[in-house]
Amino acid sequence: MDLSIIIPCYNVGNYIGKCLESVSKLNLSYEIILVNDGSTDHTAEIIHNFLNRYSGIIKVKNQSNYGQSKARNVGMSMAEGEYLAFLDGDDYVNGNMLEKLVRMAGKDEVDIGFGDYVKRINGKYIPQKSVAIRHRKLKKCIDTMSGLEYAETAFNKWNDYLSTEVCFCVFKRNFVEKEKLSFMEGIYHEDTLFFYQSIARAKKVRLYNILFYSYNIHGGTTTTSNELALKRTRDLAVVARELIDLKRKYDIQTYFMDSCIIDLIYRTRTILGRKSKFYSLRDCVKLTIRARIKYILLKIEGII
Repeated sequence: MDLSIIIPCYNVGNYIGKCLESVSKLNLSYEIILVNDGSTDHTAEIIHNFLNRYSGIIKVKNQSNYGQSKARNVGMSMAEGEYLAFLDGDDYVNGNMLEKLVRMAGKDEVDIGFGDYVKRINGKYIPQKSVAIRHRKLKKCIDTMSGLEYAETAFNKWNDYLSTEVCFCVFKRNFVEKEKLSFMEGIYHEDTLFFYQSIARAKKVRLYNILFYSYNIHGGTTTTSNELALKRTRDLAVVARELIDLKRKYDIQTYFMDSCIIDLIYRTRTILGRKSKFYSLRDCVKLTIRARIKYILLKIEGII
């Protein structure tokens, strides 16, 4: 089997139909794994209808609302495809382009095959400068490279940006299982952590000029409670600690890793407080100008 498409579903009844239609007729040997994460709207009904129409390619797992990380991990445990693709239930893909990405990744036998995406807010197309910048930086890299080489080359030192969304690429299942990769459960920003853990271990990756994913933002302004905002901030600190451990374990000396760690700690400084007993950051030495300024400010504030 070529591909397993893993789709966590939580209250996406208004969008899951279009999502599933976009992957229902691929010219590949593939499966769609739907993990219904305790939805309380009509998501389950739509999933059931698609299951009746495409029973040969759809697997369904119903569970309580454990969160996206758990849903993705459950989906990975059920997967049989050579490659894994993660698709959010309110997004959709260009099926022809996804096919192309999977075929090219398989031909090159890469651990991670990167594609590209478009962003839409309430259906309106929003140009993404980061996509053009990444291709400009990597246009001479026509062959495969290690994950660390890719990330360091793609890292935008002007704004300390590196796309870490797992939906915009495909992962070789054998690589994920061999490295025992999984999404940390119970936290936000699990995409970022999974991406860095994957990229540190990947021996062969490649960016393909294939725009296949439609990332959609729906609705108007959302209200975030103080408790939820605090949880998100605390989880950034969790990710930072995990990345420091990762950096030390694999002796990673790169601008993208060091600058990311400093940025995460800077964003969580309001909850860390002085004398926070955070890890020593003296080995984070490859810093961009922005990251170096943040490092100095953290020292002045007594955070590090």
